[in-house]
Formats: sequence, structure tokens, C-alpha cells
Amino acid sequence: MKATKTVHIAYQIDENDFVSAGRLAMQKRSKLAMYKLYILPLIGVLLIASGVISAIERPNITGLWPVILWGTMLLCVPLLWNYQFRRAYRKAPLLRDRRTLDLDSSHLTFKTETSDARVPWDSYTKFAENEKTFILFQQGHQIFIPIPKRELSSSQIDELRSIFETHIPAK
Repeated sequence: MKATKTVHIAYQIDENDFVSAGRLAMQKRSKLAMYKLYILPLIGVLLIASGVISAIERPNITGLWPVILWGTMLLCVPLLWNYQFRRAYRKAPLLRDRRTLDLDSSHLTFKTETSDARVPWDSYTKFAENEKTFILFQQGHQIFIPIPKRELSSSQIDELRSIFETHIPAK
């Protein structure tokens, strides 16, 4: 690997950062996970619409309540995921700590007041980003490390993206 200078960034993950990172992880983890975010609510809308149309056409709507109820539940799937990510954030005090990240050509070093981890680049399977965050995937896309962009300058964002593209193989 080509030698790179050491890059240092400091940041703190807030609840909204973690939710954004979690949604991004769901989108990028697998096609099935992406379907859970988008297709299930779409099916919910279709069930609700068919229930409403049937209710307009029929005088007896008692048999349609299960259809509308299932449609509403499917429509709420993204809200449930947001709730799960918020709950996970609230239960993990380590996520709320201010942290630093140092990157060099062989390792990433994450530090907080209570932890210190030096991880080689080959521990990461891929990275992804959206307008709010970067995420690094470990262990077959099951574990993700969020790095919020809101505390980074545009040059730091570009530099991180370039470093990630250099050291994490494209999949």
C-alpha cells in the first residue's frame, strides 16, 4: 500500500448521527435489508389503498380491518427501525463519548476517554456514505462504525473519502 500521512479527526456521535448511520447501514448491508426499508412500506400503502377502495365499494367493511391494520403495520417499518437505532444509541454510553480517529497507511486508531482501539485496514469490509455520515463495515457488514460529517470540514470529508477508497477494497 502506498504510504499516507497520519490524519487526525475528532468528533462525537449524537443520536441523529447514529440513526442516519443505521439507516445507511441497512441500505448498504444487503438487498433484503433495503427491501425492508422501502418495499414493505410500499406494500403497506397498497394494502391500505386497496382496503379503502374496497370499503368505498362495500357497505360491510368488517373484513377489511385486518388488511388495513397489516398495511399500517408495514407502513410503520421504517419508524420501527429508527426506534431500534435510537434505543441502541441510548443503551450504549460509549457511543456518546467524544472520540478521535487517527488514520495511517496500516491502521485506524479510535480513542475515547475510556477506550483505545487500533484496528488494521483489512478488518473493514467496505465503507459507505450519505450526506450526513460515513460508515465503515466490519465482520461481513454486521458491525458498522459511524463517522458523522457534521463536525468535519469539506476538506476533511474529501480526504477521508479518498483514504477510505484507497484502503478499503471496493465491493
